[in-house]
Amino acid sequence: MTTILGYREQPLRTESEDNEIEYDYHSRSYIFSPIKETPRGAIVTAAVMMCEECGTAIKSMGGPGHRCYCLRCYDALKLFDFAEGHEHEITGN
Repeated sequence: MTTILGYREQPLRTESEDNEIEYDYHSRSYIFSPIKETPRGAIVTAAVMMCEECGTAIKSMGGPGHRCYCLRCYDALKLFDFAEGHEHEITGN
């Protein structure tokens, strides 16, 4: 069983007029993927992944991560978004 360390919000995917996929990095997508431990032997970036809200280190390798949240801040964010009428979708990747 892999431990979930936090969640990363994916950028909002939009489609342009010429059917090209673009990413809107300023808008929220409400689609999150779990941040898991790095498997043994994997090659990753030697950069710390930190929580966007509180600055706590989530992972010592594999960063930097944009819109990453530790478990505590993710729960608060999810509650805040739910109060505004948004639901989070969790993807498997």
